[in-house]
Amino acid sequence: MTDKIPLKEILLPVAVTLVIFFTSLLVPPLGIVIGVLSPVPLVWIYLRGGKQIGLICLACACGIILFAFGARHALFFMAEYGVMAFILGETVRFRLPIEKCVGFTALGSALMSAAVLTFAFSTEEVSLQEFIQEQVQVHVKQSAETFKAMGNDPGDQASFEKTLNRIAGLLATAYPSFIFVGSLFGALANYSVARYVWRRQTNAYPFFEEKFNSWLLQENFIWAFIASAGIVWFTSEGSLFGIGINGLIVCLAVYILHGLAIAFHFLESKSVPNFLWVLLVAFIFSQPILIGLLVGLGIFDLWADFRKLKVVEVYPQDLDED
Repeated sequence: MTDKIPLKEILLPVAVTLVIFFTSLLVPPLGIVIGVLSPVPLVWIYLRGGKQIGLICLACACGIILFAFGARHALFFMAEYGVMAFILGETVRFRLPIEKCVGFTALGSALMSAAVLTFAFSTEEVSLQEFIQEQVQVHVKQSAETFKAMGNDPGDQASFEKTLNRIAGLLATAYPSFIFVGSLFGALANYSVARYVWRRQTNAYPFFEEKFNSWLLQENFIWAFIASAGIVWFTSEGSLFGIGINGLIVCLAVYILHGLAIAFHFLESKSVPNFLWVLLVAFIFSQPILIGLLVGLGIFDLWADFRKLKVVEVYPQDLDED
């Protein structure tokens, strides 16, 4: 945050962002890993040069993508990454707590992405939800044909198809929560990487003072989890069920992140190298049992306080009794 910034420091983050984004388009498998980090350079220049320079760099990146790939990719970049860079830069600049930085960023990005998808399907004959359900049902039919070719009992096949159709309906109903959860993980990844890059500078302004490892979820969040689980348990269809299943998926994602923060805390306390953290996260998210373990850690930390971060209030009368 200085009055004058060299032109190279302004152009370099834009160039890095474009390289990451273009790589994600040209090499999709690699893009899944690094494409989500496209906002990081923009967040850096936003904090380094201020709001005006940050917005100019964002506009330049969108303009170049518009010229090179067309309006569709430029709109996708702005909805998915541009909004994320702007909100994350603003929330960090105002030094909000980590949960607000990540939460507001994820919410803004998810709403923008949902608006773009809704607009894209407004001229189609089917809605976004119907489109998702149709795409899932195509895979359901393929799985059913494979199951039939294996020579299984017709009764088992009917039950199998019924289960797959039920799953297709659930996925179509829960797509809003999947959009938000994707934005939530993306916002946290960008916050963490931007924090790592920013704090490696010398004499940098003290942004990103909070660490993800020390994040403590509010205790009353458990009621949102209980309420959404109760709705799903006692209803099976309709708009109320849709609210419940979307709320439940979001709550589970939040508790996964809370459990991950606990795991990272112990990794840091044992001085485990950072590259092993990446390998461990990749391994955890490839094993459903370990994901369930993270959820359990996140929930039971409400009572166990595994990291001993909760402040115990001591009142004068307690001291007198001692």
